[in-house]
Amino acid sequence: EWPLREANLHTPCDAAKLVGLFLRSRGNYVIETSKGGTISEHQGSFYWILVRNRLPSMWHYFSACVHAEPERKDNTCELGQAVLTRCVRATEARDAIGVQFFLPQDNQTRDTIIYHFDYLTLLLAGALDAQARVAHRAYVITKPPEYRAAFRNQDFRDALLSKGADDLHGLVTGDAFLDLMDLVYGLRNTIHGAGLTTLAYRDVSSPERSFIRVSPNDRSKIETAAGQRDSLDYWGLIPGRELYLEPYTFATALVNECLDTMDKVAATTDVSKLFPPGSSRLSKLNEAPAQDASFEYSRKRVALLG
Repeated sequence: EWPLREANLHTPCDAAKLVGLFLRSRGNYVIETSKGGTISEHQGSFYWILVRNRLPSMWHYFSACVHAEPERKDNTCELGQAVLTRCVRATEARDAIGVQFFLPQDNQTRDTIIYHFDYLTLLLAGALDAQARVAHRAYVITKPPEYRAAFRNQDFRDALLSKGADDLHGLVTGDAFLDLMDLVYGLRNTIHGAGLTTLAYRDVSSPERSFIRVSPNDRSKIETAAGQRDSLDYWGLIPGRELYLEPYTFATALVNECLDTMDKVAATTDVSKLFPPGSSRLSKLNEAPAQDASFEYSRKRVALLG
């Protein structure tokens, strides 16, 4: 009898996402198969639908960025687009790490994993910084200047409060938000100095595995922030003499947490302030996707597989 202990047990939802990752690793973006044929998305639309499903508040937020730009005569539309584009690419980077995770591990898979991991943290930090710049414009902040707008910048957070952005200020000064900033920027900032390194591990009863070593200088911050948001297991963190992380588990958790947080930022930013008083364009903002039956079906299927 085949021993149950050797089975790779997953919940149905997790199993569907694992199958979806396998299909995507083969360039297959099918979302339904039936006797009548298959329904597929192409790569770009698959990830776009996936991200739009995870960011429901971005419909109103991005619509405001689009409609405000002609009146503002600036690139606010491009800033809003950058949030979405970077989130799409972050989910692609997460999947690229996952594909390597399920291959037999060697120096090549580890090199590819760390390449995508560095890219992932840059993308997520960049998306959050783009949202900070949108807020800088919406609340007409002069100090600090826009190029220093960042939610982890205390001066910028103080400026938000002084401009009446009470809900947004409450969000970005909360412990959960600040812990997430430590996780994102603590690892992203390694791009400016000593880079992250990988480790191969193997014991007698299991195949070789790959981990990323957290710098001792960042260990306390990363370990504390992760433990306050959830368990270390949830983040794939392995404490010991040094702190290591399993990159696919960490990448999956980080993308999930960042998308949820970015949606909250979108919901609490008063984007109506991007418009001049009395603007007629405010009535044109989209609160939700167009009522399109085919999109709604694809959204549910992509969410299941992605």
